[in-house]
Amino acid sequence: MEEKKTAIQGLGAKFMRLWQASFASNLADGVWLAAGPLLAASLTRDPLLIAGLATAQRLPWLLFSLPSGVIVDRMDRKRIIWIGNAIRGTLILALGLSTYYGLLNIYGMYVFFFLLGTVEPFVDNASFAILPRVVTQPQLEKANGRLFATTTVANDLVGPPAGSFIFTLFPPLAFLISSLAYGGSAVLMGSLPGEYYARRQPGAASRLLSEIWEGFRWFLNNRVLRALALLVTLQNLVFTAGYSLLVLYAQDRLGLGATGYGLLLSVGAVGGLVGAVTADRIGTRLGTGSVIVLGITLTGLAFLVLGFTHDTPVAAAMLAVNSFSVTMSVTLILALRQTLIPDDLLGRVTSVYRFIVIGTAPLGSLAGGLLARRYELGTPYWVGGVVILVSTLLTYRFISNKAVERAKADLPGSSAS
Repeated sequence: MEEKKTAIQGLGAKFMRLWQASFASNLADGVWLAAGPLLAASLTRDPLLIAGLATAQRLPWLLFSLPSGVIVDRMDRKRIIWIGNAIRGTLILALGLSTYYGLLNIYGMYVFFFLLGTVEPFVDNASFAILPRVVTQPQLEKANGRLFATTTVANDLVGPPAGSFIFTLFPPLAFLISSLAYGGSAVLMGSLPGEYYARRQPGAASRLLSEIWEGFRWFLNNRVLRALALLVTLQNLVFTAGYSLLVLYAQDRLGLGATGYGLLLSVGAVGGLVGAVTADRIGTRLGTGSVIVLGITLTGLAFLVLGFTHDTPVAAAMLAVNSFSVTMSVTLILALRQTLIPDDLLGRVTSVYRFIVIGTAPLGSLAGGLLARRYELGTPYWVGGVVILVSTLLTYRFISNKAVERAKADLPGSSAS
């Protein structure tokens, strides 16, 4: 097949292996993350209990994100990824078996979601930190875009309809397929050539708390990352509030069945695929800061519309707009962070950033569940849209093109520094 499209358009054979492993793990994510909420909705119709599953899955980011950054900067990042995916495959298999034997209730699902979420900070931080060692710095935006396209296809386009359809036929089979995909990803990642330890600087801290503080200090001294963390945290709170309730939104507000819910996710994900493959070009044309602001603004507008519509095509279109905007902005944010943060601090600073951005996400799902229970299912969406638009307006000047270029110019070795 034309040498696998010239190793994904010139990004190299190592990136090709990373890409294959990413596809397998994201396919696993897409299948079980569609089947999981459907299983929960068959056990309870309480919006707060269903939203609480997202809280259980995201809570480990608050608990383990910071130590995960230290581990990522100490150990071989490749090894962390394949071991983590092997663990996830085992947990999903246990979830499927519990479903098959009728041993599961909604509170048992909380345990599985929490354990699966515990692995995430280690795998995700290592996956982020390994990429600058696989491709060159000028290739980062393109490589992140290709990985996000893969995530969108596997996690959002293929996985959800497959997971929801298989769930309607035989629920445990969806979890078995997800488990096998995680196992395949672990094997592929383990076969990636080379070792991927961080390049440690002489005199670097060697104690856990000292190493965490090094990451915190670097983060606090970077104005662009601080502003991005604030804005993306608010966006993530809104996103989590909305998507934790999406299965009820689709079934009770739009009148869709299990298969329709999976298709709704996939239709929405088409926008994410477009955003992933065009992010680097749009960023080059408009500038990184402008595209990030544009993407987050579009997310706010999409959530506003979702809060008021009862029409399935309109809701699907807004989910597509949201996927496009989130993928486009996050692709450039990832590349920007990989550019600004030194390799020996990449795991720790990333863990600090995600501790704030993802660690607070459980509050979003809880708030969404409470708002939906107190008022109606559309309320978390339109309230979230307002929050995103106001916060974008307040933080724009700190992440503008001028602010981003100034931060790049201040990097050691920059011709402008």
